[in-house]
This record gives sequence, structure tokens and C-alpha cells, in this order.
Amino acid sequence: MAQQICDICHRRPATTRVTVLQSGQRQNLDVCDYDYAQLTRHQRYISPLESLFQGNSLFDEFFGDRFNGENGESSLSRRRALSDRESVSIDNYLSEQTKEFLQRAAEKAVEFGKREVDTEHLLYALTDSEVVQAILKQFKLSPEEIRSYIDQNATRGDLDEDEEKQVEVGVSPRVKSVLERAFTASRELGHRYVGTEHLLIGLAEVPDSFAGTLLQKYGLTPAALRQQTVKVVGKGAEEGRVETPSNTPQLDKYSRDLTALAQQG
Repeated sequence: MAQQICDICHRRPATTRVTVLQSGQRQNLDVCDYDYAQLTRHQRYISPLESLFQGNSLFDEFFGDRFNGENGESSLSRRRALSDRESVSIDNYLSEQTKEFLQRAAEKAVEFGKREVDTEHLLYALTDSEVVQAILKQFKLSPEEIRSYIDQNATRGDLDEDEEKQVEVGVSPRVKSVLERAFTASRELGHRYVGTEHLLIGLAEVPDSFAGTLLQKYGLTPAALRQQTVKVVGKGAEEGRVETPSNTPQLDKYSRDLTALAQQG
């Protein structure tokens, strides 16, 4: 009887059967040791962040009552940006790529020994985004330069190896503010999604943070980032993409698929 091949890589022999949630449906997959380790590794960090996407809408989870005045009405400026609050769930606007980078930020936080995702972890993760890289290029700034600065200057936490395996990663108030501002920036630019470029704008709009200070240092102001975002992805776009094709389409697809498989119920 022929040996079963891994359903993810289609190369290595399968050793474990897992039940995953894919496209809203449960299915069984036979996976190799390597891909099983990747799935469980991702799930360690993803689950705490995914709790933010369950139950209440992300709008309520991140924004709570901060948009409400004394009479329960939103302020004028917020009402303009979010006039259809009743029908808005920000989760519906976050692109799959955005969710993936939030998850990567959680992994980076744990690597730094932290129990909470903060702006430096999110900015570090965003430097791998093709759209963000294109925007940084407009400022003659490389992703490596950003990552190097964070590696050298970001504080480290006290998580030990055992804690890293089981830690529940939280989200700092600063990152919640970033998400709020990213959503508003998306709407103001006429975009129908919240992408990595909007997260970058959101980071720049939280000046009292590690990432906000760093972006200001390099001249990446909110206004300048908005201008370059329009230049890179356009105004009124339905999805944030750089017009030039990716150099690693298969790797990009694999990363997206692996993330989807890791989102187990």
C-alpha cells in the first residue's frame, strides 16, 4: 500500500491527520511532521489574536464606546468616517493579508519575550508586505533599515522558552488605536478594505509609540504616507496591490494557505 503524501507540501510522507477549518468547512488533512509543526507553531500565537475576531465585531472589540458621546451619539468627525456604524463590522474590511501580518506581529512579540503585541512588532512584520515595501521605497528607505533599528532598540520581555509555548498574546492600547486610525484612513481614501498600507498610516498617527516615533524620524508623516499610498495602490481601490507582480507567487500562496489551515475551530 502506497504511503500517504502530505496534503500541504505534496512531497513529504504524511504522519499525522488533523481536522482544519477551510473556507468555512471542516475537513481532514494528512500532513507531514514539518507542516504539522508549522501549523501548531502558528496556532500558538494566532489563537489569542483570533479571539479579537470572534464574538463581538472588531468594531466593538477595538473601539468600544470611545466613539460615543454622553448621549450615545458619535462625535461629528467620527460620524463622517463611520456613518454606517450599525452595518459595519471591521472584520469584514480586514484583508486576509492584514490578518496574516497581525498574526506575524504576534509571533514577533513572543520572539521579543513580550506578552503583548505593540507597535514595534507590527511595524517589523509590515516590512515584509509588498505594498509597504513599495511605499518605503518612495522614501528611499529599505525594510532592512527599519528591522535593524527595531532589533537594536526595541525592549525585550522576560518570557522564557516554556512560557513562549503557551503564552496568550494580548494587544496593546496603542495597537488598538492603530487599527482604529487605519480603518478611518481606509475610508477617507475611498478604499473598501483595510490593508497593510493603512496599518502603516495608523502607526504614523500614534506618535507616542515606538513605531510612530521611528516613522517620524524617517520623515514618514501621516500626510506623506497617504500621498504615497494613493501613488502605489490608487484611490478608491478594492484591494491593496502593487501593480508589479510578486516575485514569489507560489510562496505567497503557500503562506496564505498555511495561515488558513492554522485557523482551526
